Amino acid sequence: MLLRILQGHEPRSSGETRILERSIDSTYLTVMLREARTMRDRVIFIFLCFMLSLRAEATDYTSMIHDAKQASANCTGYEVDDANIKRRTDESIRCGVDAFAPLIDIRFQRYYQKNFHKTKDHDFVLLRFVIEPSGDVSVHLKENKLSGDSDSFAEDLVSILSAMKFPNFDGAQWDGDYPINFFN
Repeated sequence: MLLRILQGHEPRSSGETRILERSIDSTYLTVMLREARTMRDRVIFIFLCFMLSLRAEATDYTSMIHDAKQASANCTGYEVDDANIKRRTDESIRCGVDAFAPLIDIRFQRYYQKNFHKTKDHDFVLLRFVIEPSGDVSVHLKENKLSGDSDSFAEDLVSILSAMKFPNFDGAQWDGDYPINFFN
């Protein structure tokens, strides 16, 4: 049955249809695994569950990015400097980064699981933000002081935060460094 589904055949019964339609539930999966008659069916079933979980994670991640973009678009706040020019406040920048904290945490947990024995209390990254008055953001990695194999995590961090979108305002571009310390 599972092999037929993986090969793209239409389900023959309501039981096969339930496999495709039902959300992943541990009790249901346990019952379905017991019903798999051969080792081959069990391996295919486990593979199918793994693929469904990846698909669910990707969907959740996409929705989290959408929610974070909307939240960062609400991060307002400016101050007027001595030259009478409006500038975004540090608090509004922090608000934008905080909107993406759940996404950053997901990536950080993956990095930490692989490198937990190498991390130190003073590990951090220093990012360079340029935020245009239009709200568009460019992010660059200025310094990576994370221990272990951190290059892909640092690239993910830049990619995630590049999705920020601040509200439009009639002030100056914000250009500055933003440190992120993961252990404080």
